Amino acid sequence: PSNASRILRYMDQQRQAEVTMRMSKLRQIPGDLADGLIASITSALGQTDDYLEVGGIDKTARILGKMRTKDQASIIGAVEDEDAELAELLQRRMVVFEDLRQLDRRSMQSLLKNVDKDDMLRALKGADPEMVDFFLSNVSKRQAAGIAEELEIMGGIQKSAIREAQENIVAEAIKLSDEGVIYLDMGGDDDEE
Repeated sequence: PSNASRILRYMDQQRQAEVTMRMSKLRQIPGDLADGLIASITSALGQTDDYLEVGGIDKTARILGKMRTKDQASIIGAVEDEDAELAELLQRRMVVFEDLRQLDRRSMQSLLKNVDKDDMLRALKGADPEMVDFFLSNVSKRQAAGIAEELEIMGGIQKSAIREAQENIVAEAIKLSDEGVIYLDMGGDDDEE
């Protein structure tokens, strides 16, 4: 994503939007189209299936997430002119749940005050242990013990429900960042040339 965001930055605005939309909609490249690529890629394609995974919306969103904020805005704006739903999806996925680890203690506590408890429990149920620890370290010991207990007794949760809860928390973090309540780094270095 970091290298791809640098390359995308040097394209004209129309090309940025076009490439962004194509990357978002592309999940695989057929093997016969990849034959012209360098030998290392074509040898990797020849394993079990003859295609190259490219990632679609999630990978494209991560690439945009590595770009400078002003470049993100212009690309998302251009994509929105063509496909508003795609632009919204990309924007929601530029920051992922795991990115919340960068929040400082005060920002995390502000976020937690605004997060629905059920969303938090569902999101943490599907999170790695380090992420759970990070969340629990930002609440009181009593609250952390209660949350840990609830997580332990919770039954299985569908992945779609976990993803939705995590996206809801990220959306709240982005909203609070837009309002200036917390600082959430959502782009590459704006000074980078």
